[in-house]
Amino acid sequence: MGGNNMKQLWEDAKSQMMNEVRSWPYNFPASDDFLKADQRGSVSGRLFVRDRATNFGQESMLW
Repeated sequence: MGGNNMKQLWEDAKSQMMNEVRSWPYNFPASDDFLKADQRGSVSGRLFVRDRATNFGQESMLW
């Protein structure tokens, strides 16, 4: 893939990212089973994942 195509892909990805940012929070289907965006809470912080496979040297199990 040429450099010009790579730049075009990069610019397209940035444009799509901005569309997603403007769309957040997403509206879920119009169903009583899903809360509306203004009725949902939020979560912040860090998520620490400890994978046992890394402790046993089973690299084949890693992603």
